[in-house]
Amino acid sequence: MDITIFIVDPALPDVPRNGERFTKLIETILRNEIREIVLISRRESRSEKSFLDRIPEKRFENPGFFGRFAADRLQKKHLRCESYLISDLIAHFDWKSGRDLFLYFEENSSPVSHDGVDFIDKLIQVRKERSGSAVGIRKISFGEVRDAILLKGTLFSEGIYRIQSAFRGESALKTPSNLALTHILLLENALVSAMMIDPAPGGESRFIDRLDSWAHVNPVYGVLPFRPIRIR
Repeated sequence: MDITIFIVDPALPDVPRNGERFTKLIETILRNEIREIVLISRRESRSEKSFLDRIPEKRFENPGFFGRFAADRLQKKHLRCESYLISDLIAHFDWKSGRDLFLYFEENSSPVSHDGVDFIDKLIQVRKERSGSAVGIRKISFGEVRDAILLKGTLFSEGIYRIQSAFRGESALKTPSNLALTHILLLENALVSAMMIDPAPGGESRFIDRLDSWAHVNPVYGVLPFRPIRIR
């Protein structure tokens, strides 16, 4: 698919990447034909160069004029950021490229569990089959509701919800949902272009408002963590 993925590592600059996890993550990304990989971290670019070099060169064939094929090369780069609000990260995305945006936060993820690379496969599958944005969700306790980005939706199929609204959690007594947005999101290009937000105070609130407005009239699917059955 024509996707740019932001691999977001919000760790402090002196905390090294997990090399094994990174390798498995890149294998999954390449298997899904993602066209651009952007590493986002607080580290200097020179310290991320060795990880960029681990990403193998790849070309994608695209139909051209008169049946000819033009080969596009996999793009890869590093961006240094200090803010990791979803709204601020979206502001770094070139929505005019026509690509979808995949935001993948490395925090608290494992390449061999339901919130790692298996979840990437699942979101891309939903995006292909349902022609809408696909976002990772999780069920939270009412004690976690405050300040979470909550989603309300109806069960569409096993583990997948059709999202109808998005809002900021306030209190357990007032919330109509315990479905929370995670930091794994696959946003279609039309949605990203509709929610381009300049980094500014209140940007995250505007992101929620625009996601809410979009979900009222366009398909957005929430996907619960997928835990594959592993046979020993």
